[in-house]
Amino acid sequence: MNRNRMCVIRIWIAVSFLASLLVLTPIKPVSADTPVIIQINVSTDQDNTLLTIEIKHNNPTSSHYVNRIDVEIDNDVQSITGLDPQTQTQFTYTYDLGALEYETIRVRAHCNVHGWSSWATHGEQPQQGCFIATATYGSELSPEVQFLRNFRDSTVLTTYAGRNFMDVFNSFYYSWSPSVALPISGNEGLRRAMKMVLYPLIGILHTSSVAYSICSFNPECGVVAAGFVTSSLIGIVYFLPLTLIICIVKKIKISAKTLRMTSYIWLASIAGMILSEIARLDQFMKLFSSTFVIATITLTVLSSLKIALHLMDARKPIQMNIR
Repeated sequence: MNRNRMCVIRIWIAVSFLASLLVLTPIKPVSADTPVIIQINVSTDQDNTLLTIEIKHNNPTSSHYVNRIDVEIDNDVQSITGLDPQTQTQFTYTYDLGALEYETIRVRAHCNVHGWSSWATHGEQPQQGCFIATATYGSELSPEVQFLRNFRDSTVLTTYAGRNFMDVFNSFYYSWSPSVALPISGNEGLRRAMKMVLYPLIGILHTSSVAYSICSFNPECGVVAAGFVTSSLIGIVYFLPLTLIICIVKKIKISAKTLRMTSYIWLASIAGMILSEIARLDQFMKLFSSTFVIATITLTVLSSLKIALHLMDARKPIQMNIR
């Protein structure tokens, strides 16, 4: 029994070590030269409906340009290809919708070198910026901020579960982030410190985007997988070190009952998300997706603490015999 337990502990340590290496390995972020949808206008010309798309794209050349535009009309995606290279940083493209009736229109643009822009929806205000990341890196066009925005807009917000979770997250994040970002933007020392804080998060989200890609055959499964990876690694990187110190100093033990209760809550949140997905229950999806993220972080931290404290207790008799 003890041998099996030690085997499980060693596997857990190996997985945690590999995850840490993956998170902390320098990764080239999304370039600031990805296109940005500035504005979408719809106008009527006689019997036809015209869609005008205003696009901003930095440093266009004959070998670096917007080569494709996707127009999603009520979940039906139409691709516009064969675009000529642009010479201006900002340009417009007009698309004839004919006599088509619609409820929602979304647009994104593709650079032949740096990939897709975020989706933009006609009639909606653009998504709010990442205040703390923008203050830390100095510009909304920095590669790190662009990556965070693209991960949110092109991955999370394209799914039902992701959109509902982001509604809850945005209500929390934007209630305090502007006031925190203000002193960061004006203090070089704080900006350097925040870069160190945010660096693991960038790596975590890169890892999560890989998990999403693996499950991309079903975007809803993919966003849950990405959420699991993100929450687990955030728990290990940001919460585990401090809680481990507290447990050592206060001599706190993690009971099996606590782990079981947390596991039950985690499983219940998954069941709740599945039911909310099937029945399209927005409020319940907001509740269960938020519970899933918090329960995943908590379960990861508690499991890691129990293993770490068990290892430390197992070493004590050996140290006493040596003395």
